[in-house]
Amino acid sequence: MLHDVIGDPALRWAVTVLFGVSVVMYAYVAVAQRDQWTGTVNHLLHLTMSAAMVFMVWRVELDLPATAPILFFLLAGIWFLW
Repeated sequence: MLHDVIGDPALRWAVTVLFGVSVVMYAYVAVAQRDQWTGTVNHLLHLTMSAAMVFMVWRVELDLPATAPILFFLLAGIWFLW
């Protein structure tokens, strides 16, 4: 049985707005600050993770094997540690 990650619609929208603002902010910063490639990679990884959080709140099924997102988040975490 599938359960909603966040059951309250108002809270769902609040989280969506917060991560939506994060997506827009990281997209802007990634485009505006192109002088450092490591900063651009950081911003694009944060943008992707913020979008993934919005998808998780609304339980968007992308029909991807679980291995792909797990590897992405693992590699992104290693990148941030580096």
